[in-house]
Amino acid sequence: RSIHPDWAKLKPNAIESLNLTSNQLETLLFLKDFSSLKFLNVSNNPLRKNQRFLTLYLCPTLEQLIDNQI
Repeated sequence: RSIHPDWAKLKPNAIESLNLTSNQLETLLFLKDFSSLKFLNVSNNPLRKNQRFLTLYLCPTLEQLIDNQI
């Protein structure tokens, strides 16, 4: 339902692309630790609507967001 907060800290600034399609993610707060993220796919996750907008705030480096819903 979420990503462990320490996961992004294993290789800081190394993750630019993240595909989280078809999981059970309900929140995207963990994205605050992905400081170099440019591409994100969160399609087919039961995210609340405010979580989608939060992504743009948490990831100012984001260039492409894919968020197709089921």
